[in-house]
Amino acid sequence: MEAEQTQKVHFTVKTKMTEESYLYGSTGFRAYSARNGGKKVWIVLLIGLVLTGIGAYISQGMLQKIYIFFFGLFALVFLPLFVMRVTRGLTLRIAYKNILKDCEGNTEQTYTFTDDTMRVEHWYKTVDMKYPFLAFFLEMPEMFMIFTRNSTLYYFKKDELEGGTPEEFRQFIEEKTGIKAEYAYVKG
Repeated sequence: MEAEQTQKVHFTVKTKMTEESYLYGSTGFRAYSARNGGKKVWIVLLIGLVLTGIGAYISQGMLQKIYIFFFGLFALVFLPLFVMRVTRGLTLRIAYKNILKDCEGNTEQTYTFTDDTMRVEHWYKTVDMKYPFLAFFLEMPEMFMIFTRNSTLYYFKKDELEGGTPEEFRQFIEEKTGIKAEYAYVKG
């Protein structure tokens, strides 16, 4: 008779996706993205829009036509992105409702962190992942987010963590993955 080999469970999380946690996580990821380059894109687009607008207004002849062309180009890029940013809250709520529909209302999941794997148990399947498969680790004041190499995102609130403190969990994941946790500040 073979003895079943079991790994030590270090941390367990039983979570349920809610609209509140989904929006909080999305806000945190956007805050992290903005801090790491997103704001630079907005600044470049805004400066380009203003400078080409001024150039189109004060120049004449062929130079004015060139400025008007670039002003239109910047406007075509900047304005739709700005509208998308403004309507982000509505878009996120619609995305959350679509996820709920796809999950048939079963949004409960369990994460188990052992010596070698992270196990995710959904209502429809169970997935075991070795830690090198994890690609990115984001921490917010109330939540952890884990991204995999195939662009799947797992997240949970820190108060749902069983088996240790959030600090111990962060150290555990950093040690197992070799990835340093990134931090995003989000108002609770």
